Amino acid sequence: MIVAMIPLRFVLVFTTLCATTLVGQQRVEKSTMLPAGKVTITYAPTELRGREPETSLEMGDVWRMSAGWAAELKTDAPLMCGDATIPPGDYRMSARYQGPSNWRLLLFRGPTIFVPGTSSMVMPFEFASDEKAQETLAIDLTPDKNEFGLKLHWGTMSLSARFQALEVSSVEAKIGGKPSRFEFFHLPSTRSMHMRVATGERLLFGTWHHDGVRYDLYGEHDRNVMHLLMKNFTATDAKRGLKHTKQNYEQTLEYLKSNPDDAADVRAWADKTSDEIKELERLAERAAARPAKLQVRGNLVALREGSKALTCMAKTEDDAFSIHLTFGQRRAEFVVPHAQLMPKSE
Repeated sequence: MIVAMIPLRFVLVFTTLCATTLVGQQRVEKSTMLPAGKVTITYAPTELRGREPETSLEMGDVWRMSAGWAAELKTDAPLMCGDATIPPGDYRMSARYQGPSNWRLLLFRGPTIFVPGTSSMVMPFEFASDEKAQETLAIDLTPDKNEFGLKLHWGTMSLSARFQALEVSSVEAKIGGKPSRFEFFHLPSTRSMHMRVATGERLLFGTWHHDGVRYDLYGEHDRNVMHLLMKNFTATDAKRGLKHTKQNYEQTLEYLKSNPDDAADVRAWADKTSDEIKELERLAERAAARPAKLQVRGNLVALREGSKALTCMAKTEDDAFSIHLTFGQRRAEFVVPHAQLMPKSE
């Protein structure tokens, strides 16, 4: 495990009402290596100072799990926690208080802190009470083969979650004359997973990457039919990121007006943010040229032998690609014409 202290001379924490500057804030970074890739968390320790986390919150409140902005999680591998499938990427983490000894872990993208209306993945966060109080907030990662535990300890309260790294099958192909890559997650073929499929829950089972744009792949069972839903993740994420980055940039400029002594450091940060906005605008334009989503009806085929995991395969032809999604003793077969995913210019 790798632990690093990252000094920040300047951190802007934005709320719906104001911008607050934290000077000299220390961020802690902890990493662990799994067979499927690296996982890193980052947070800013905060002191207890006689407070009790549960008594200072009301039901439904969301805690950032960090001083300043919300804690961060970056994963190179797809993960599973509870019923949530988490594709590789960068996320914010927060904890929602559901009542005494009842918490949920939230993962989200976009804003630096959770605000009402933020789309999030919700996972179990197990509560425990420790006899010895932890004055300074600490979050640790404990690897165990292809899994790891995340444990938060503050005061006499501890919160823990278990993550499993999923195996990935990659398929390289050319679509529209450009390289494409499919990544399929091997979801466990458990009773719970089969119940989720049978009840029509939409399951994220992979991603498709083409020309800098990522689509998330979902399977949805409807009676005797299986649907493939392809959602343009990049278009949604770039639009969301652009919105919040512009808000941060505008508030940074306001900060510069009233804090000229910090102008050198903050101006460099603002210039970097301006470049990020331009790059996000280019990405959003390219992603928006492609369909926001596509739904394809698949054929269901009965199999003699069942699969131990939800597995996928893909192959391409001149004008279409096909995906086979196998779960239990059934296989869903989908055919997607290339033309449906190409922008008009291609």
